[in-house]
Amino acid sequence: MTRLTPTTAQTLGLFFSYGFLTEEDSIVAGPTAIGRHIKLVGKRTNRDANACRDALTEIWQADAAGLYKGRDADADPAVRGFGRTLTDENGYFEF
Repeated sequence: MTRLTPTTAQTLGLFFSYGFLTEEDSIVAGPTAIGRHIKLVGKRTNRDANACRDALTEIWQADAAGLYKGRDADADPAVRGFGRTLTDENGYFEF
């Protein structure tokens, strides 16, 4: 069996999902964003390879030109550049 290496523990939390997330938070780029659009799907597990339910996952993504909203004046306004979502009951998430 493959040994999984856990990521570093976080000291910030516990948050309640009903006050922390919106449905749009997992949308990193809107339909008019320039460039190739993909769906990113993953699974979060604990060190025993069991699914982590309700785990918060956050990502950053530059626009097609490598620019970030809030940092670069010419960034594509259709790209939020940041996303967050919770895993489902089987540990899966998607952006």
